[in-house]
Amino acid sequence: MISELVKIVSSIRKVVKYVKKSTIAKDYFENLQIAQGHKTLALDLDVRTRWNSTFAMIRKALRLKDEICMFTNHLTTSTGKKEFNRKKLPLISEEEWCLIHGLSILIEPFDTATVTLSGEKYPTFVFAMPILRVIKSFLMNQDIFTINSNDPNFLLEKDDEIKKFKAAYSEEIFYNDVTKKLKYVQRNLLDQFKERFRGMDISILWTSVLDPRIRSLKHLTSVERITAKNLFVEEVYELAFLKAQEEFPELHTTLEGRNNNNMTKSKFAEIFDSPPKANSATSSSGVDYRALRCRIEREVDAYMDLTQFVSPSLSPLEWWKRNGTFFPNISPIARKWLCVPATSTPSERVFSDCGLAGTAKRSALSSDALQHQVTLRRNIDAVGLDVEKIVKLIS
Repeated sequence: MISELVKIVSSIRKVVKYVKKSTIAKDYFENLQIAQGHKTLALDLDVRTRWNSTFAMIRKALRLKDEICMFTNHLTTSTGKKEFNRKKLPLISEEEWCLIHGLSILIEPFDTATVTLSGEKYPTFVFAMPILRVIKSFLMNQDIFTINSNDPNFLLEKDDEIKKFKAAYSEEIFYNDVTKKLKYVQRNLLDQFKERFRGMDISILWTSVLDPRIRSLKHLTSVERITAKNLFVEEVYELAFLKAQEEFPELHTTLEGRNNNNMTKSKFAEIFDSPPKANSATSSSGVDYRALRCRIEREVDAYMDLTQFVSPSLSPLEWWKRNGTFFPNISPIARKWLCVPATSTPSERVFSDCGLAGTAKRSALSSDALQHQVTLRRNIDAVGLDVEKIVKLIS
């Protein structure tokens, strides 16, 4: 089954590579699109280091499926053999197109997740768990490719790509055989997904609450929501507790004498008073921690029970900038966690920038100058600098 998919992808890759490398083939392919009344589009060729590029290649090939079939069929004619010097390219059958189309539907959520979580201009870490839950739910759905004969409105799918897939192939004689293969792939993806994320630390469940667009935690079970809320309260309380200690410093009672240190580590240590616990009602500085906790719990409840709808297009950072004053104890937690990246992609981009700036021809460039250039490159948009004006000033 897997080998069959690999073969189809390899066939698409051969066609794409030839069209992109041959000027004659490229011109002919563009003329086919013009003849069909379509906008001319270039095929995408994948690279081995990025799996997403293979997905992009498949999706673009599916979009230009008619032109690809017309081109490969033309190569088998006497005119085509003469025009393209008897070039032979694999012919992709309708059943193979159906199979590869279904595969693209199954892996699309992974591509969307990769692109979304690799961003660096918006919070990503708090969005990671909801995205993983959506992917898992998608893979567990055994009716993705099922056609319900009793439902005449089966084409009213929410997913446009699944709708196109069913509309194009549902009446084909090979549809059932293809969907059986796709369900096999789906089960394998689900098994690998579960294995990869087995034992994930559930203590990060609560971080999604900080995104006001998903604070209801619909992606969690009822038990997980309770757990997440309790962890959220603890996190907010811990930070508020530390802040209270800073604002109301306790007496300097922890200074040790030069000759008394050994006493605290000997068998006579039991004669000394024990330090106060963090959850005690009142500290020696006069802070009422019980009242503080009650205040934190009320604030968390007020935040999570908000009836205000937050548009998915609104940045969580912008929302907290506008509403942070209403939740003084939660907003510092939001600032702390919303800046955490979900992937290492942003840092890898910095390494790429360093490689582009620190070339062999610029070997005399000092480390400080390289650091300044990379810093400027990564932050020039954020600080609103006009590159053209800077160049004019320098010149």
